[in-house]
Amino acid sequence: MACLLFVPIRAHPGATLNYITRKDAIISDQSYDVYRALNYMGEPDSTSRVYVYSNHCSQNPRLAEQEMKLHQQKYYQSKKVAEPMPGELLALHFIHSYTKEDNPNVSVMDIMMQKIAEHPLLKEYASLGAHHFDKPQRHSHLLCNQYSAVGKPRKMGLQKNDIYELMRFSNKLAVEHGLSIIDK
Repeated sequence: MACLLFVPIRAHPGATLNYITRKDAIISDQSYDVYRALNYMGEPDSTSRVYVYSNHCSQNPRLAEQEMKLHQQKYYQSKKVAEPMPGELLALHFIHSYTKEDNPNVSVMDIMMQKIAEHPLLKEYASLGAHHFDKPQRHSHLLCNQYSAVGKPRKMGLQKNDIYELMRFSNKLAVEHGLSIIDK
């Protein structure tokens, strides 16, 4: 496995869902919004995308987006602020890529996705994960809301050290399952 990429999502949820839902959509931009990411992950073509995991939200992308917005609203209400500042981080999009040679089966991909989503740094936050088989390299997506879904309203504060911790954890899982580690 794995190469674990982190893509910040700063734009307000909106028209991006339609963009990512397109079959020919290729995400290369490093800043897109929650709506687009959820739609890309949830395109209903069962041969190329399979839902695998949701934590504190629906598996339906449109409902998940609404639920994530509610968590955001709760946070800002608790801070007595009307809405986030433009350009503020709204969610993180984690992308796991596997080598063609590894070609892990779906159950291994499921286990890895679930363990990452339930990592102590992420487990309080709504997340939706999907596996994609539409490219030569299998890959998984996990969209993790920036605002807590359980307990006191909190905002995720991942620092550089936390990102490295998640990458080390991802590499550890890869080794446990006999998968390669892709340095990127």
